[in-house]
Amino acid sequence: MNVDTLVISQNEAIEKLEQYQRIALKKRTREDQKLLALYDQVAGGARVLNLTAAFRQTGLNDFKQPRLAISRADWPQVFCQAWSLPGLPGYGVKFSDVTGWRNHVRDITVALNVPYSCIFERTIVSPVPHIPPSARPRFGLHNYHILFEVKQWSVYPVDPFLMKRISGMLFAVLAEWELSPLEASLLESMREGV
Repeated sequence: MNVDTLVISQNEAIEKLEQYQRIALKKRTREDQKLLALYDQVAGGARVLNLTAAFRQTGLNDFKQPRLAISRADWPQVFCQAWSLPGLPGYGVKFSDVTGWRNHVRDITVALNVPYSCIFERTIVSPVPHIPPSARPRFGLHNYHILFEVKQWSVYPVDPFLMKRISGMLFAVLAEWELSPLEASLLESMREGV
């Protein structure tokens, strides 16, 4: 998957991390805590991705559908629909584990700021990629997200990122893998109930 990530050297991240760690716990602001978490991830080797920027970079396909999808790591499939953005011009997309117009806390909304005529009209669905054992978190799968490129909606995706939300639309990319055609075929057939 070709999306830009925010670049900072690991040495610079370690230096910033140490600065934030030196602030006494009771004197840390909310912003200090978020920056501490950010630099901790980068110091550990993670890349940082701005989700909104990634969606705007990749844009929409010929069917006016997003080329990327995001889901919580514990969802078996993800539904995507056009979503009006309160207080913002244009439409974005909402990703959920359930279909329908009701908004859930676990839903992920990404602002694309495109006019309604430039976006798909129906709810679309994609399977969520399987996480291989080497990349799978040991606990709390619901605390992680998977970003993946959608070559064709409803076809099993093969090129995902495992991410953890830092704050807002910033995510630490923890792992990237590619499923082989054999793995994708097996997982697709399991999804179809064969």
